[in-house]
Amino acid sequence: LPVKDVINPSLLGVWQKTETLFFSANFSDNLQLKMTLIPGQHEAGGYGGYGETSAAMESRRPSSANAQQIEEMLDSLLRLAKDMVRQNRQMVPHLPEGEREAIGGMLQLADAILANAKVVRESRLGAVTLQTDVDAATSARLVALLGPAVINSRRAAQRAMSSNNLKQIMLAMHNYHDTFGHFPSPVVMGPDGKTPHSWRVALLPFLEESKLYESYRLDESWDSDHNQQILKRMPSVFRHPLDDEGSTNTSYVGFVGENTAFGTEDGIEIGVNAGVEFEGGGGSGLAGLVGDVNDGSDRPDTKRIKGVRLADIRDGSSNTISVVENKAEIPWTKPIDLKYDPNKPPRIEGWFDGGFHAGFADGSVRFIADSINPKTLRLLIERNDGQPIPQPIP
Repeated sequence: LPVKDVINPSLLGVWQKTETLFFSANFSDNLQLKMTLIPGQHEAGGYGGYGETSAAMESRRPSSANAQQIEEMLDSLLRLAKDMVRQNRQMVPHLPEGEREAIGGMLQLADAILANAKVVRESRLGAVTLQTDVDAATSARLVALLGPAVINSRRAAQRAMSSNNLKQIMLAMHNYHDTFGHFPSPVVMGPDGKTPHSWRVALLPFLEESKLYESYRLDESWDSDHNQQILKRMPSVFRHPLDDEGSTNTSYVGFVGENTAFGTEDGIEIGVNAGVEFEGGGGSGLAGLVGDVNDGSDRPDTKRIKGVRLADIRDGSSNTISVVENKAEIPWTKPIDLKYDPNKPPRIEGWFDGGFHAGFADGSVRFIADSINPKTLRLLIERNDGQPIPQPIP
């Protein structure tokens, strides 16, 4: 849209004659707020370079005519703002009782902020500054008014970051599925078929962490001296935005159980009994993980662990939770998650007030309220209970 269509007409003249705009706040005993406008130059193109004449450089300095016009416009706007606040304060006694105190307080605060406001023009650079000094009492009221809004915006950003972490994890899960024909099982075994590792380790190549994956030793336990060094190199996608920056604990875990999207540590019953043959994986560098590829071993002491396929989620991937946000001290490489018991509602400790984020098997992420009915949560966790999900989901 043209500037004139999105800028208040009262500000359009100031906007058109301004090249650069700065905002600053300085807080010591009092609060000082400044808005500095650098006028446009005589010519377009910025300041000259090496070898340019003084006259040429002079012609590129901020226009004094523009500076004067900006100063006059800001003076007019400041007077207008003070008049508007004064007029509106006169109307406060006539407002409904429920609005009188809140609006009256805000207008009183605006009056205090504007009382010491002034326009200052700096002669050398031609900068024009609108500034105001706010006393300590008014500053405290301003902080009290704006503080909750700042906190809420920061918390909203943190929620968005956590949601994005889950989206990346679920995308990696689907890329893993595309490669092997199934999601990773909660515990994937090393080349000996006995050494357990976390599904989070198996996802590393699908999170652009192939070098980290190659550094991890699958033939050693997750907490071996070598793998403990890998633990310290935790990808940020597994760390919650509210957790300590140096934390190696993950806040993203799956449900482990017979009827969940992850299945059990021993896999799910899809072999001969279910009429489904074992499918080997591709050559993505994960061939050391039993359950991801057919290693050809018939040893009785070796378990072939296989994850759940999309076809096994018969309730629908959009109705089945795969990974949840959970506040717990779980090292990201440790093969441990949330055990699911259908007879006992799972206990999920979210980082945010009111609920937790959940990544669904279709790759979507939703915020689930703590107030959700335990039965509804159970239906969302189980992948083929055959029952409809009550709507709407809180």
